Amino acid sequence: MVRDIDSTMNVAKAAGNLFADIPRVVAAGGKPKDPRLDEALLLRELADSRREVRNLTVMGMRPDVSADQREIIHNLERSARAQVKMGIKALQYCREQQRGRQR
Repeated sequence: MVRDIDSTMNVAKAAGNLFADIPRVVAAGGKPKDPRLDEALLLRELADSRREVRNLTVMGMRPDVSADQREIIHNLERSARAQVKMGIKALQYCREQQRGRQR
């Protein structure tokens, strides 16, 4: 069974894949995306991930949260922090690729 790219990206977005919007290959006759747009997208996604970490941290500090909820919030916070780390690495890679193209 072959899936088209759009349905694959929708599945990846639903699964929470941070970088599902970034195309992996350029279609035949297509034009590659402007690298500045990729960097802008990565910066926006990184800012969103950092905001999520901050919000989850504050939620975990609330005194009215039960122990079970606190554990769930803590696990979500760990996942969001990992997402931030991956976003930083992706942004560094993008910038390295841009420097390589400029040479």
